[in-house]
Amino acid sequence: MKAEDLFLAIGQAEDRHLAQSELESVRPSNKKEEPTLKPHKTFARIVRNILVAALLLSLLTMTAYAIGGYILFDSPQDMMDHLFGNKTGYDHSEGSITPFEDGVNIIVEPTFDRVPANQNVVEEVAPHVSAVGQSITWKGYTLTVDANLYDSATQSGVLTLILENPNGIPKYEVFNNGEVTFPGGELIQSSQYYKNYIIQENCTPTKLTIAHYYRYFETKQLINENPDLPESGHLPKVKDPSVDLTFTLWASVTLQESDALLAQATTEEERQAIMNSWECPEKIHISLNGEENLPHVSAYDGAVRISPIAICVDYTDMPFTADIEELTIGYKDGSSYAVRGKDYLENFLYAVETSKLDPHKPMIKAAYEDGQSYDQYNFLLDFHETTFMFNRMVDVDQVKSVTINGTEIPLDP
Repeated sequence: MKAEDLFLAIGQAEDRHLAQSELESVRPSNKKEEPTLKPHKTFARIVRNILVAALLLSLLTMTAYAIGGYILFDSPQDMMDHLFGNKTGYDHSEGSITPFEDGVNIIVEPTFDRVPANQNVVEEVAPHVSAVGQSITWKGYTLTVDANLYDSATQSGVLTLILENPNGIPKYEVFNNGEVTFPGGELIQSSQYYKNYIIQENCTPTKLTIAHYYRYFETKQLINENPDLPESGHLPKVKDPSVDLTFTLWASVTLQESDALLAQATTEEERQAIMNSWECPEKIHISLNGEENLPHVSAYDGAVRISPIAICVDYTDMPFTADIEELTIGYKDGSSYAVRGKDYLENFLYAVETSKLDPHKPMIKAAYEDGQSYDQYNFLLDFHETTFMFNRMVDVDQVKSVTINGTEIPLDP
């Protein structure tokens, strides 16, 4: 573990909530039916055969689900119904705004509503859920990844996680939308951008269950895996798109303990050895290779991609700035889904913005406050892309248009 890794980990919790690039809630105050099966035959014998076949199929599906290592939910349908429905216990908020004592900054609790999951879409998406069933153990903690759903069209997904410790789970905070964080330092480290939400009905004093909503970025993995990237020219392609999870140093030590231990070190080698002892040697590797697109539609010649769980907007050739103040999905029946709106309406689980790496610009030098320098890759800021993870299921077959900052964009033919 390098010194800069420790520096970054210390600030991780604050950065995840305050970073401007992640389009978080804290923004300047002056801005802003279930289907029925009807048999076509009435002959008793045929009906009986159909029922027997359906029962066998159901049993086989549930058996495969159990064998696959699923733990938290009874079926993929149950998982989707919970994670994208209104059974979380954090399903509605009128929102609130609390000013800081400085009279300038504010704390915003967004307004949002969850709705029952569209069962037609649940049935369509559920076959894309895959079992993971991997665990690692470190310093008394066990992390298990139960299941994964990934949509390669929007590069968005969700993992279900189980964090256990027989000595108890450290204090954590749950926000009004169900997002869960550890004030003393996040315990789980991901190779990709993410937001963790509590699955409260499965939690105990020694177990925390989490819906880990993530956005895969090829650039992020490219830099992680290639510390010696060329300063310019052709960049390698990622061969195995993946999400890797492990424990942070805060699973090994508290901030106070780390300060005391590092203060005892007399040389840089001793400091490095101490920090290395906090680094978990194992990780859970979830390959995204072979994961298929969920059903999706597009607009603006493919610049906007909408799947049942997320929307991704590429600004490269669009007449919009990176700041999406209003985003609405319009349906064919005249109804709509306001993803983001005025008065801090935020019907989404995360909103994240990224830029593409420019292979033709050289690296630039940057430095931490202590003067230690490091290489930072230049990003071509003209290539913005913003992704919103929905807090509900979207029936893409019924989508008519998407409206961004007041401009309605019809779907591509």
